[in-house]
Amino acid sequence: EHVFTALFVMEFFIRWRATGFGQFLSPTGFADACLVWVTGVLLVWVLNPLKIKASFMRYATVFRALRLMRIARVVKNIPAFKEMWLLLRGLFDSARTLFWTVTVIMFVTYLFGILFMLFVADAEEWGQEERDGVQAATACIAVRESISGKPLTSVSFAELSTVLTPCESYAVESVSTRYFEALAPAMFTLLQVMTGDSWCEAIARRVNEVQPIMWILFVAFVAAGTLVLL
Repeated sequence: EHVFTALFVMEFFIRWRATGFGQFLSPTGFADACLVWVTGVLLVWVLNPLKIKASFMRYATVFRALRLMRIARVVKNIPAFKEMWLLLRGLFDSARTLFWTVTVIMFVTYLFGILFMLFVADAEEWGQEERDGVQAATACIAVRESISGKPLTSVSFAELSTVLTPCESYAVESVSTRYFEALAPAMFTLLQVMTGDSWCEAIARRVNEVQPIMWILFVAFVAAGTLVLL
C-alpha cells in the first residue's frame, strides 16, 4: 500500500505540472484526486500509523485498483509487455462468457437445491438418524436433568438445542438438517460438491448410508455442474 500510494502521489503531481490543476476540477478528476489523497495519503500515511480505525474508508480503496488499468493502456503498445496485454485482453473478452457461465451455474445449483430439499431434507429416513443423535448427545453431556420431567424419547432437537452449546448442537444435527434443511444451505452445500471440497466422505457417503438411491442425484449434479460447466 505504501508503494502504490507513493506512486499515485507522484503521478498526481506530474499530471498537475503537465496539464494544470484545472483537470482535477472535473467530476472524474476530483474523484481521482480523492482516491489518491483520501484513501491513499490520509488512510495509509495518517490514520493507520495513529491506530485510528476507519473501516468505512477501506471500502473505497477497492476503487484504487481501477487506477491500475491506466498501466494497461500505457504498456499495450510496448513489445516487451505484449504477453501481459494479451492476458488482460483475454480476461476482458471472456467477461460476457464468464457472466453467463455463473448464471447457468446458479440456475443448476438452484434446481438441484430444490431437489435435494425434497428428497433428502424431507425424507422420513432421517427421523431415526436425528433421534439417535439426540439420544447420543444427551447421554454424553448429561442434559437429562436440564429438561424437567420429560422423558428422553419425547425431546425434539429444537428443545434440546436450547441447552446445548453451538458445538454440541452441531454434533446432534443430522446431515439433512445441517446441509439441506433450507434452500440457501442446500445451494451452498452443492457449491461445495461442485468444487470437490471434501464432499464425498462428509456429505455424499453419509447421505447414501441413509438413502442409498441418492447416489443418482449426486452423480447427476456432479456430471452437470463439475464435468460440464467447470
